[in-house]
Amino acid sequence: MHHNTMSPTTHAMLGFAADWQLSKKVETLQTFLGEDFFHPSGIMYAMWHWAGDELRPFVARDFDGMSIFKVKAGTSNEAMQNHENSPYVAGLFLWSQCLRYQVTKEEEALRYAAKAFRSLDVNYRLAEHRGEPGFFCKPYNLEYSRESSPDQYAPILQGFWEYRQLGDDQTRARIDQMLPAMSDWWRKRNYRLVYFDHKGEGNWLDDGPLASAQYGPLFVVLHLMAHRITGREEYRVEADRILARLIPFPWRHDVSRERMLKQGISYWPERLHGYEYDVSRRKYLHFDWENYACIWFAASAAAWLMENEASLKPMLQHALGNYFRHMQQNVLAADGLPFYWTQTDLETGKCYPLVCPRISTDRKDNLIPFDWNFLAYTSEIRWGDNTARLLDTALLAHHYAPGFSPGALVLAKNMFAKLNRQRLLWLIDPDGRQLMTEDRWIGETLSSEVPVFSLLSYWRARRHNIPLE
Repeated sequence: MHHNTMSPTTHAMLGFAADWQLSKKVETLQTFLGEDFFHPSGIMYAMWHWAGDELRPFVARDFDGMSIFKVKAGTSNEAMQNHENSPYVAGLFLWSQCLRYQVTKEEEALRYAAKAFRSLDVNYRLAEHRGEPGFFCKPYNLEYSRESSPDQYAPILQGFWEYRQLGDDQTRARIDQMLPAMSDWWRKRNYRLVYFDHKGEGNWLDDGPLASAQYGPLFVVLHLMAHRITGREEYRVEADRILARLIPFPWRHDVSRERMLKQGISYWPERLHGYEYDVSRRKYLHFDWENYACIWFAASAAAWLMENEASLKPMLQHALGNYFRHMQQNVLAADGLPFYWTQTDLETGKCYPLVCPRISTDRKDNLIPFDWNFLAYTSEIRWGDNTARLLDTALLAHHYAPGFSPGALVLAKNMFAKLNRQRLLWLIDPDGRQLMTEDRWIGETLSSEVPVFSLLSYWRARRHNIPLE
């Protein structure tokens, strides 16, 4: 077994302030990720422990006396946090450094891109060596696992697509082998994947219009890439099949609203009765936790489609503007950070905080069916990852659909200006009262997304000549 052997290290370089110039923030994050955020195996980390000046990979003692996320596989929490989003982070880093090289032609950008690609290749081989090419697992303990999700694929696709233009012939050939295999993996298993301990095998595309709205654009991009590489018609046929279901590219809240109006169905569990922003609005309410952040998956795919499928561009401009309008609804706090737990009024389209105490002492009776104390109550905790995705979605909307995305650039500039140490965290407890004591470690975790998304968004803006300061 290949366990984490990296010794704890302090990185004071990340103690930066909001008043730094944006270029200095980016350089600091870039150097940290490029030089320090890779395990000796070559695989990138996801999240690190960050308390005071101590920034390092998680170790078992960090969870002494803490509530931890429990799954049947028995994966340790330190293994889970260190590499939960490893392929996702590597894909984002690869993508960012490709854009950086396009702008600056700096050799360091190519060096970092090569490291990110190697992380993905090492990860990919974990499944490939088991006869399962095309599967990117979450490499807990730096080993093969059955865990993954469509999220992991979103940045990998676009990172590969950019890097195949920059890498050598061997690298391009490897990418041209991997992308079609990724398409095959999802198509041939009918988009089914069990994530953690969900009952049954969830279909991440065909389990109703909610799944299609969230991940459909991602799968279209994957199949079109495979078609362009191979010329095989089966990939184009599958992309067109999914496209026919997606038009006019609604977001899942739009789909939920239509279902509510036609069938009188909304997602508001009985255990939340009494915690409505207005009890008279109960029949219109939709319980949300991570849905708003998932808009980025559809938005980033829409941008690629506009670049590569000209006939879809007019419709996708409207769609991208709609994605941006939905996503910014979640920015409710005065500090400009999105709440993790929310309630959406489907009739008015407005979003509100959701706060309720622990609903049960039995964590298996949680709001979300996982065995973890953090999911047994809601609070005004902020979600750093959502902030990072919103900023990038704002830039996508501004560049590709400016006529349908008022305020997008202003929002992105303001969010970049406020980027500081606290906003690099996974979940942000603004007053120290939003997390129960046994969940304190959650607020001492470097986000897997904010550092690397900051690079991607910065270089995206530079690539498209979008002023940020």
